Amino acid sequence: MSKTEYIGFYSGECALGTGFLSSLNAGIADFFGSNSSIYEEKLLKAKSMAISELKKLAAEHGADAIIGLDVDYTTFSADIMGVIANGTAVKIEKASDSSSMVLDKRYNLGRGEKTILFPIVNYYENLSFRPYNLTLDILTNTIKISIYKYKKENLSAMDVNIVVNTIFNTVYEYADINFVDIGIKDGITETEEILLNIDNNRLKVAESITLKINHYILDGKVYTMNEAYQVSNMPMEQLLEFRKSYGEDVVSDFQDDFSQWICLCGNKNAAETDKCFLCERNRKKYTRAKSRKVVSLGSLLPELTELHNCQEISSYLKNIELKHEFQFPETVMNDVKKMTEIERMYGNMKSSLICTLKKYVSENE
Repeated sequence: MSKTEYIGFYSGECALGTGFLSSLNAGIADFFGSNSSIYEEKLLKAKSMAISELKKLAAEHGADAIIGLDVDYTTFSADIMGVIANGTAVKIEKASDSSSMVLDKRYNLGRGEKTILFPIVNYYENLSFRPYNLTLDILTNTIKISIYKYKKENLSAMDVNIVVNTIFNTVYEYADINFVDIGIKDGITETEEILLNIDNNRLKVAESITLKINHYILDGKVYTMNEAYQVSNMPMEQLLEFRKSYGEDVVSDFQDDFSQWICLCGNKNAAETDKCFLCERNRKKYTRAKSRKVVSLGSLLPELTELHNCQEISSYLKNIELKHEFQFPETVMNDVKKMTEIERMYGNMKSSLICTLKKYVSENE
C-alpha cells in the first residue's frame, strides 16, 4: 500500500484571446457543421498551460502528484476564453513492490528520482530538426520530447506515433500523439508534457523509442512527412557513449570511403567536401583508425591530440576496442579513466593525458 499525504486543493488558470478572425472562422465552421481547427488548437494550448500552472503550484507546496484532476472551460467575452484546471495536491510515499524495484534496478533510479530518459534511435535524413530523447515522468505518467535543431526555424507542433522498442526485440505503438507547444527551456528545445499511460509491465522491458513523424508545423507551415526514416545501427551502449561525447544528435559512427563519407549525424556527404552539409561537423576531426588486427597506440596519437578532452579520448579508444575486438593495455585504460574522472572535478586534463600516453608509447612501443 502507498502512504498518501493530502496537501491541499489548487487551481491553475489560463486565459487566451481568440481574435476577431478566429471568431469569424469558427462561425463559418459552425454554419457548415464542421469543427473549428483554430479553436481546437487554442483550447489544447490553453489546457496544457493551465495544467502546467497547476503542477507548478502543487510542486511549490511539496506535492509530487495531483489526484482528481478536473478541467473546466469558460468564456469571459466574445473573444476571450479561459481554462481552469483543478486538483488535489498530494505527496505519495510508494511502498516497495516488485514492479517498482525492477524499474529502479533497470533504470538506476536513485532516491527521489522520478524520470526515465529513453533514446530515440531513428532519424529522418532531410529534416532540419531531430528528436533525440523521450522523457517519462513515472509519477504523473507524462512524457515530453527533446529536440535538436540544425537551423533557426520555429518548430511549433508535431503529430507523431510513439513506438516503444523492448529488450525482446518486440514493439508496441501509441498512434497520433499531438504536441502543440514546443519551446526552449534551460537551453533545450522540448515539447510540452502530455499524458501517456504506460503500465509498469510494459515499461520494465522498454529500451528505446522510434518516433514516427506524421505531420509537423515549421515556421507556420504544415508539412506531411512522406520520407522514410532511418534507424541507427549502433549498439545501444555505443550510441549512448557517442551522444555523451559528440552530441545528442549522433546516430552513426563516422564512415569514409572514396565516393562519400557519413557524418556522426547520419548525413551522407560528397567525398570532396570536408564539412557536413547538415550539422557542419568537420570531417578531418572524426577520422577513425583503419581496420587492423593490431592497433598501435603510437599511430593514434595524432588523432587523439585533435580531440577536445579526456572524455572524447576515452570514447574514441573504447570505440576502437569495440570495432576491432581489441583491448588496449589495462594500465593505459586505467590512466585514461583516472584522468577523465579528475577532469570532471577540475577541468580539462587533455594535455596531461596526452603526455602520459606519449610516455607509455616511448617506453613500450
